[in-house]
Amino acid sequence: MPVTLERTIRNITLKIPNGVNAKVIREYYEFMKESGNSERHQKNNLKCLINFCIYLNEELLSEVKGREMILKYLNSKQKSIEQDPDQRCITTWNDYLGRIKKFYRWFQNLYTNNQINTLDWITPDFVKIKNKLTKRVSPYLDTELWDREEISLIIKYEEFKRNKAALAFMWDLDARNH
Repeated sequence: MPVTLERTIRNITLKIPNGVNAKVIREYYEFMKESGNSERHQKNNLKCLINFCIYLNEELLSEVKGREMILKYLNSKQKSIEQDPDQRCITTWNDYLGRIKKFYRWFQNLYTNNQINTLDWITPDFVKIKNKLTKRVSPYLDTELWDREEISLIIKYEEFKRNKAALAFMWDLDARNH
């Protein structure tokens, strides 16, 4: 049975060992709720942050000022090649990094500095960590991918400009032909 948002909210109190961190995470939840984020997005962010707080144990979220602690946490989510031959854990690593970055943007700009306009928010330097690149091999054969001549031929016979633009745009962004 999937974990509900309500259960995840209860886990803030039950699982986070530090009361100060639990309070901050609850306030972040209120911010996400007021911002109109979906329940799924809220739940996934909270699960990531609860796990991060468990990893920090008694250390405060406000005391994390170096990227080493974040990298150690993210690297704890990686698996060996034998356990994860497709290296799907890199996607998890990148996803958790994005969620932690967003949290610390909120923490530094709104929670600490009370800066309400999200367009003016600055990402703290210690969370400016680059995403990892996946080393997965494409599941598509070279013969299944369209080249420039093939897409030009298809666009030539399309009747509507909108569809021509959509086909060209999808090809340019490496969309698949099926």
